[in-house]
Amino acid sequence: PVASTSSTLPPSIKHTSLAPSSSTPVSQAAGAGPVALPDPAARDPDTELLAYLARLIMRDGKLARAHSALDAMLAQLHLATSSPPLPILRKAIEVVSPQIRIVGRRKGTKVMQTPQPLTDKQRTRQAWKWIVDASDKRIGDKEFDFGRRLALEVLAVLNGQSEANKSLVGRHQQGVTGR
Repeated sequence: PVASTSSTLPPSIKHTSLAPSSSTPVSQAAGAGPVALPDPAARDPDTELLAYLARLIMRDGKLARAHSALDAMLAQLHLATSSPPLPILRKAIEVVSPQIRIVGRRKGTKVMQTPQPLTDKQRTRQAWKWIVDASDKRIGDKEFDFGRRLALEVLAVLNGQSEANKSLVGRHQQGVTGR
């Protein structure tokens, strides 16, 4: 026996502890089609990229601070270029993404530096690490916040004037000599 709870519930809520019998179908509201659920396989690549980059720059578990730095960077990129910032960021990461990493392999008593290909995620991580490191090394821009320094570094990457570009060239030169 179910106690009468209809007096304690608001009039818009009906008591549902009694399951409907299997002979009565559950009906939908008139004119309402099937409910469309979001497809978990369909993800927004821009959101995934920003979440990944935020986790790479997060320090001491402060994810909100990392997201605010990324937001400031995107706002500065938009102000500087008057165009959408995400394609600019993607292009900068693509420009400084290395194709290889250098791995030490033993050959007898010598250690040979040999190139090894990177996956897309590893390439993105290394490119972002170089961009962040180069933005931290900016001498005259220490008074700017981290987001602004990141935006300046992304623009410098696209202009070919960044330390990240030099890191990429150095990595690929090492790979050519170690083949």
